[in-house]
Amino acid sequence: MKRFDMRVVFGLLLVCLGGLFLLQNFDIIPADMPLLWVAVFALSGVVFLYAFITDTQQWWFLIPAFALLGLAALIGLPSLLPEFPDAAGAAIFMGMIGLSFVAIFLITAAREWWALIPGFSLLGLAALIGLPSLFPALPDELGVGIFMGMIGLSFVAIFLVTRGREWWALIPGGALASVAALISLTPILRGEAAVGVMMLVLAVTFALVALLAPREEPRRWAFIPAAILAVMGVLFVAAATRIAAYLLPAALILGGGYFIYRSLRARA
Repeated sequence: MKRFDMRVVFGLLLVCLGGLFLLQNFDIIPADMPLLWVAVFALSGVVFLYAFITDTQQWWFLIPAFALLGLAALIGLPSLLPEFPDAAGAAIFMGMIGLSFVAIFLITAAREWWALIPGFSLLGLAALIGLPSLFPALPDELGVGIFMGMIGLSFVAIFLVTRGREWWALIPGGALASVAALISLTPILRGEAAVGVMMLVLAVTFALVALLAPREEPRRWAFIPAAILAVMGVLFVAAATRIAAYLLPAALILGGGYFIYRSLRARA
């Protein structure tokens, strides 16, 4: 089908939608007919999918296609599967939009790597919305942690698929992963220990920024925040456990042993 034909199809689709809204406003079509709107939105999504199939260069067609199909699921689930919680429909809707961006990334062979950010973010949001209703026993913090972790994972994925060219993506990726760890571990660990884990994850992030740098573009500066964050992380973890009582004596013994070793080695 030619592009002109697709414009005609889109035009007819808009006319039909407008006509249905008018008929409903004049009470010609009852307002309590959700399955009608399910069919309308599902058909609209299929039209956009067909438009993409006929011209795969127009990858943006995937966004309204998946969004409309997700909207059809959001409207139809309460009628077709009333035992499902209401949040499940909203989670499917957000997840479908997220999948559209992931599909764009895959179809364009990673050229549109930016699509991973909204894609993973919306998938994480879908998990945040859907998990509490599907698994009530899970703590709320876990859903928030998954949401933040998915956003962080999108940046890590960008670093990997670009083979390190977009090295900056490691920093927000690690930062968001550390926040996800802090939120998720709060119900399990004491506050100081959770903060310590967050600091250690950030330290690993900056260490990777330095270690994975190419020889022609060294990034040794990243070792400085990595070392500071690592020390702070160890101190926070130690403060939350019994290790704190032994950390200072152990540090003094190791420090003294190091100086003695250097002195004996210099004499030899």
